[in-house]
Parts: sequence; C-alpha cells; structure tokens
Amino acid sequence: SIGIVWATPYPLIVKQGVTILALSYCAASLITVLTAIFQYNLHMRLIAVSSTVQKIITLLLTVAAIAYWPQSYLLPLLWVTVAATMIQLMIVIGAVQKISPLRFVIDRKWWQRILLISWPIALTTALNLVYFKMDTVILSWYRPAAEVGLYGASYRVLEIITTFPHMFMGLILAPLTAAWVAKDSDRLRSLWQRSWEFFALIVMPLITGGFVLAEPVMVLIAGPEFIGAAPILQILLLATGAIFFGVLFTYMVLVVGRQKALIPSFIVAAIGAILAYIYFIPLYGMLAAAWITVIIEIFIALAAWKVTAKEYVCRPPLISSLKILAASLLMAVVLASLPISSVLIQILVGVTLYGILLFAFRALRWSEINHLLSWS
Repeated sequence: SIGIVWATPYPLIVKQGVTILALSYCAASLITVLTAIFQYNLHMRLIAVSSTVQKIITLLLTVAAIAYWPQSYLLPLLWVTVAATMIQLMIVIGAVQKISPLRFVIDRKWWQRILLISWPIALTTALNLVYFKMDTVILSWYRPAAEVGLYGASYRVLEIITTFPHMFMGLILAPLTAAWVAKDSDRLRSLWQRSWEFFALIVMPLITGGFVLAEPVMVLIAGPEFIGAAPILQILLLATGAIFFGVLFTYMVLVVGRQKALIPSFIVAAIGAILAYIYFIPLYGMLAAAWITVIIEIFIALAAWKVTAKEYVCRPPLISSLKILAASLLMAVVLASLPISSVLIQILVGVTLYGILLFAFRALRWSEINHLLSWS
C-alpha cells in the first residue's frame, strides 16, 4: 500500500497518511492473530479491556493533538492512531504470555501447512476488500469531494458496526467446528440457530430504528453539515444486515471446509461490483454506490448459504425471527411518532421499548440472555 500510494496522483498529505497508517494496520493484524488465542480459550474479556484502553488513549491523545496543532492536526491524529494501536498490541502480547507463552521460531513446515489451509481465505478476503472499498475510490474519481465526504461519513458507520459479527463468529467458530467434526447435529443446530437469533436481535432494530433516526444520528456523529448523508445511511444499513448474515454463512463455509467453493462467487462479486461502480457512479453518484453495495452483500450471503447447504442445511428459526421483526417494526413506528427532539433520548426510548416488546412477544427470555452473555 505504501509503494502504490506514492505512485498515485493523490496529494502529498494523502501519501504521507497512508504511509503512517500502514504501521497501525501492521499492529492491528498482529492483534487479530493473537486474538485467536483468547477466542480459543474463551477469554475475550482481556481483548475487551485492551480495546477499551486503546480507545481511551486514542481519545486523550486526539484532544492533545488538536490542542497542540490546531491548524494542522491531520497527520498528528494519524500518529495518534498508530501509537494507540501499538500500545494495545503490547497489552495483548503481555496478556497472551499469561495464557500461552509465545515463542517466535522459523518453521517452514508450519508455514506451508498454514498457507495450504488459509490461501482460499486470504484470496476471498482480498476480493472482499476490492468490492468493499472500491466504491469510495471510484466515487472520488467522478464526483465532488463534498459528496465523497458525505458517503464516507455514512460508510464509516457501516464499517464500525460490521466488525462485530466477525468478532462474534470468531468466538464461536471453535465450538461450531467441534460440533461438526463430532457429528453432533443437535449442538451444531443449536449453536447456529442461536447465532442467527442473536444477529437478528441486533440487525432488525438497527435497520428499522436507523431508518427513522438516520438524520439526527448523522448530525450527532458528524455534525449538521453531514445531514445529507442520512439517505445513504438508510441504504447502507440494509447492507449491514446482509453483512451480518453473510458473515454467519461464510463462517459456516469454514466449518464445513468448503472455502474453496466460495472463491468463484467472490470473483464474480469483485468484478461485477467494479463494473457496476464504474458505470453507475458517474450517473447517480453515492446513491448508486450505496445500492450496489447492498446488492453485492446480499449476493455474497446467498452464495455462502448455497455453498454451506451442500454439506449442512442451515434452517433459520422462523417463528422467533418473525417475532423479532414485529418488535422492531413496532418500535420504529413508535419512534417516528414521538415528539422528542433529542436523538439520545430517542435511542434510549427505542432500546427500552424494543426490550419490552421482545419479552412481550416471547421472542427473548432471561435464560437465553444469560446463555448468549456466557459466549462473550
């Protein structure tokens, strides 16, 4: 990325920024690798603590950077990101040593074994980045910077939210795989259906509530000048829902060992997305970028479901899903009719009402909450 960006016509500050942030991505990648140890041992609280510390450090250093460089704080803020991520990496390494002491050795046999297992995942991840990121890049080629900024602000919400399903599925990947290997169909079905329900509990109110509160949420997050990003946020929330369930199915592809079969779908998605972006973005701008993102994410979710179904038939719990949908829709209707101006109060009312409706419709029980919390 550093080599490529210096060969582009982007401004100097962009090239400097990519060079700086590459260090942060290096540290973040190592954190991801080490997180697997915590997932395997079900000690995710340690990762949560390190992440919280990293966020606090980022906040404090951000305030300091803006105060010290009030006119030119962009590059200092990027160095803040690097510093905070490096500190988190040190915390994670220290915590890992208490669970499973690390030894760094060169073992080419293990390298070969890991590469043989992981290359399909690496390829699909690279293809995912192509269709996940190229919309913003192509938008910057054809549309004004202001439009790119509006799209980027709403897209950032999607990027933050969609880190969660990967964290969650990474946590239960080992139990799912163990149930599959042991041919324990009852446990496999229970784990998968509970995961579906958990994602439905998050996604459905997120889409319906987000549709109602998109404008005040964007104003709260980015300021009144970004209110024009609200329609894009409403569309991208649909893509968020598709990503959640797409992650659920793509991890099941890993469980059943069919990751190679998913590669053609990712190739089609990457090529199709780029062609669609290039054709439609000049005509319709950020609206086209958002809707293409939705279509591509739904396509990937369906492709992963189809690949998984050849080995294991995943049956979503229909009744509980309909109850969750009913609670989400009713919550959104009430939110839309409330004469409340504060978005924080609206969110609090929505969350409270949603919880009450879930229990009223018997879509959720205390025993299930305790069970889900025990996974995390």
